[in-house]
Amino acid sequence: MFQFLITVASLVMFVFGLVSDAPDGDLKLLAFSFVPTLLMVTAIGIFRIKDTFHPLALISYILFLSVPLKTFFLLYLDEDGVGKYTSLGVYDVDILWGGIRVITVAIVALLAGYGLHAALGSKSAPSSVRDFRASSFRTAGLMAIATSAVAAILFINATGAWGDLLSGRIFTKRYTEADGQTVVAAFTYLRILGQTVPQVVFLGGLNFVLGNKLSSVFDKLILTLLFAFSMIIPLISSSRLELAYMFIFITIFIHYYIKKIPTRTIVVLGVFLLATLTILGELRRTQGSYYGGEVEFGAHRIIEQTVGRAYFMDIGKTSAIVAAFPRDIDYLHGESLLKIFIAPIPRSLWPDKPLLALNKFVEDEVLQRDTSSGVPPGFVGEMYMNFGYLGVIAGNLIIGIFMSIIYGKILNHNRNVYGVMLIIIAVLTAMTLYTVEITNFVSALFRYYAAFFLFVFPYTEKKSLRRRASIVPPTFRGPSPANP
Repeated sequence: MFQFLITVASLVMFVFGLVSDAPDGDLKLLAFSFVPTLLMVTAIGIFRIKDTFHPLALISYILFLSVPLKTFFLLYLDEDGVGKYTSLGVYDVDILWGGIRVITVAIVALLAGYGLHAALGSKSAPSSVRDFRASSFRTAGLMAIATSAVAAILFINATGAWGDLLSGRIFTKRYTEADGQTVVAAFTYLRILGQTVPQVVFLGGLNFVLGNKLSSVFDKLILTLLFAFSMIIPLISSSRLELAYMFIFITIFIHYYIKKIPTRTIVVLGVFLLATLTILGELRRTQGSYYGGEVEFGAHRIIEQTVGRAYFMDIGKTSAIVAAFPRDIDYLHGESLLKIFIAPIPRSLWPDKPLLALNKFVEDEVLQRDTSSGVPPGFVGEMYMNFGYLGVIAGNLIIGIFMSIIYGKILNHNRNVYGVMLIIIAVLTAMTLYTVEITNFVSALFRYYAAFFLFVFPYTEKKSLRRRASIVPPTFRGPSPANP
């Protein structure tokens, strides 16, 4: 359904823009901004993907929001210029042509990698699975709750947020000093313990509690507390995407491993999520109205919060990167990728640790803006910053192959805690990777793997399964088991 609506809208706007004789060329620019989305939904049809939560389907949604809809917003709706300032900085909308070309190349490479593995690869069903027992879930759950509570207190202390919380300014960005600059507070290890641990234990226990008739009221209470504690750090650090990901993780896990969710329900849930994120974004913008700002929830504000920011494969920031490299700034030649290896070292142990995030670099050197927030380049932008078109092609080819592998594994880990990690990896790859930068993506994977192997894996038991014959990759089997 979603792909059909996106296809119709993209095709209509593309054809309308091509036949238009508008003198300013804006309609042709808008028309060609639909090309990456058209390529994606066409490939989804060719691969016979009918799964709403397939990784390529997830990318098609964010692609539609962050490229053609963002282009439309910049051309016709950005009356106050906030969107242009956020995504384009010192540049004008004419540079969007460069971003469209690079994103189109990225999508072609991604689909080529996915199609290559789907056509040639094979996947064997797992020989064993792991799941909680009642007693082990309660042990893991209570440990996770206690750990999360302590970590949340330490996070609030580290960010100096007690004063804000007591005054009612709850949903706002927290900053710290690093390498002589004011940056968004990371505190990765506190986030692992306070946010990621309860998330992963919650998802691991979700199948046990919802799929087990013998689960008790106490088990459900533990599950509820795990969910509540996993929300504390994202809320007080204004991490809207982290909140959205938890919602998405739960929805996809239930859809695949508990009970298929009807499309109509998914639409309702999506609208609710969008409304919630808009409200939280507006509260963050005004700092809860304590600094004189007025909270607005009109149509324009909702559109601005949805497509006016530099999220996902944002056409604005990607175009600015293409315009700046290598004309004004030399390619990084892999420099940003090497920072992955020093990212796990806590700044408390290495006070002079270099600033790893590219978001300040993009803001200061590419967009030439003067704020403290930063703009992450996204996977496509970062690969172009390092190696130009060659990096975009090679990187997305690899990601396409990886997505095909992960999706096949998801379908073969029914009612299995391994399925928790597979869903997390799929969502992070489809959404986080294309929003932030590679170092942040790897850091997110590290957080979830650490939480899984410390607080879930030791408390689950292995169950053997009869080995089944190899299966054809899921994209060429028609609808997945979750979508018969």
